[in-house]
Amino acid sequence: MGEHYLSHAFMELKRLYLEQLSRMHYSAGSIKNCLRTFSQLEKFMAKHGSTDYSIVTGRAFLDEMAWIGNPNGKITKVTVRRLNELMETGSFDFRKKCNDLKCPAYFQKLLDDYVEHMDRKGLRASSITKYSRNIMRALQEFQVRGVIDISALQPLDIYAAFEKSNNKQGFVSSTRSFLKYLFKKGLHGKDMSLIVPSVRRPKPVPSIYTKAEVEKMLSVINRFTVLGKRDYVAILIALRLGMRGGDILKLKTCDFDFNAKTIEFTQKKTLVQQRLELLPEIEEALTSYLADRINPQNSPYVFLTTMAPYGPMLGCGVGRAVAKYISNASIDAGNRKHGSHALRMTLASELASENVPYDVIRKILGHEDAEVIKHYVKLDIEMLRKCALEVPRPIGLLAEKLSIETGGEAL
Repeated sequence: MGEHYLSHAFMELKRLYLEQLSRMHYSAGSIKNCLRTFSQLEKFMAKHGSTDYSIVTGRAFLDEMAWIGNPNGKITKVTVRRLNELMETGSFDFRKKCNDLKCPAYFQKLLDDYVEHMDRKGLRASSITKYSRNIMRALQEFQVRGVIDISALQPLDIYAAFEKSNNKQGFVSSTRSFLKYLFKKGLHGKDMSLIVPSVRRPKPVPSIYTKAEVEKMLSVINRFTVLGKRDYVAILIALRLGMRGGDILKLKTCDFDFNAKTIEFTQKKTLVQQRLELLPEIEEALTSYLADRINPQNSPYVFLTTMAPYGPMLGCGVGRAVAKYISNASIDAGNRKHGSHALRMTLASELASENVPYDVIRKILGHEDAEVIKHYVKLDIEMLRKCALEVPRPIGLLAEKLSIETGGEAL
């Protein structure tokens, strides 16, 4: 097919698309795959007599490619999605944004007022977002059940929304708070928060790994590649300093003071300012990684993706890396968790076994609440053994009963 079949607008769109891929340092192979998709799209347009591109054209193209069994379906979908964004906005995001929840129009003003209420109470932005999303899901279910006036909400509506929820713990905490707010504001005649079902959340013993397992996991990381060097540094920080995975990925180069040998950052979860020692082992691994990583956008973040467009890693990146290397090392995790938090608890366990005071452990891990010390007591099995009391000798009716069952033998 010749290019004369295609409009100048489409050819300019294609040029801008490829230019943006090149600017983000996409590999020659990735660009070749993209060109293959464009070739398929151009043949489709010629076949249907289209000289210009539109979202409708893109949708029809995807439908036909799916029907004929396109082996590169994912690449095709991504290319069309980006092409649509480029046509509408002049640019495109390299990663697809999650579809945001939408609040039913009947309840939008109500939700906005509640968000303002949470903000006045001093809740963090992340907490407000989490509560809002949980409440929006509940409001959507209320709408499905025909509730358009919140004052008409019935217990059965709440139970139905609870049953549909995939995050029942989040539903309970968010919806209870919201329903209590409605009652206090006089927007509902009854305190419906009292009938929200309870959810029992088990509190198992924290997952920890032995020193042998940890060393085995570290040994399988290929530290001759940029990916391996990056993962090794992130895992070392989680293992030796007990940092949460999300905090690790938020680290910037300015957070490291190589002269003072410290790492300073603010914990996302608690907003507590932390200053930790930059251990020689971590410094050596970090220096090696920074020397080899690709950072064309001059991102201030330390941990970047190893493929174009070379942006900051996603929030669960450290956890995925830990899980991968535990699997690669053939470590039987059993029922234990196998993410970055398990390494945090492993550090706490090691410190407890070395008789480090629980309050010191709490501060190392960045907790302000002294009650969390109880959590670490579960880790220190040997210390708990020392607290075990000797079973008292049975007396009275119990001694008589046991004597009968053992045939009169001495107890």
